[in-house]
Amino acid sequence: MESKEFRLNKAQEEVAKIGNKMGLSQYLIEYGQRNYRLAFSKNFIQGRTVQVVAAVCLYAACRQDGKAPYLLIDFADAI
Repeated sequence: MESKEFRLNKAQEEVAKIGNKMGLSQYLIEYGQRNYRLAFSKNFIQGRTVQVVAAVCLYAACRQDGKAPYLLIDFADAI
C-alpha cells in the first residue's frame, strides 16, 4: 500500500511541476491532480509514463474548465 501512495504522491508532484511550468492557475493544477487520482484508481496509467499521464490530466482539466486556451501540443512541449 505504501508503494501505491508513494507513486501517487510523486505523480501529484509531476502534475504540479508541469502545471507551474506552463503557468496554470492553482485551481487547474488541483483539477489535474484529481484527474490523475481518477486515472490511477481506474488503472489507466498502466504502461504509460507518469509525465504523459500528468500532461493529459492537465489538458483534460483545461478542456473541462473551458477557459484555459491551451492545446495538447502545448503540453507536449512542456514535457
